[in-house]
Amino acid sequence: LDSWLVPDGAALRLYDPLGERRLTKAEAREMDAETAWKEAEAQRAEAQTEREARERAWAKLRDLGIDPDTL
Repeated sequence: LDSWLVPDGAALRLYDPLGERRLTKAEAREMDAETAWKEAEAQRAEAQTEREARERAWAKLRDLGIDPDTL
C-alpha cells in the first residue's frame, strides 16, 4: 500500500509517502461531490457572464438603430 499509520487523536490515519493523508471512501465521495458542485457553479457563472455580454451587445446594436433579431 506504500502507506504509513499515524496517530490522529483516538484514530489512526493512513498517510502516503509524500505525507498526504489518504482519504476514507466517505471523505473521497464528499470531496468529489464538492468538486462537481464547484464545477457546476463555475459553468453557471460563465453562462451568466456570456448572457450579460450578449445583452450588452444587443443593447448597443439597438442604440445604433440595428435590430439584432434581424441579423
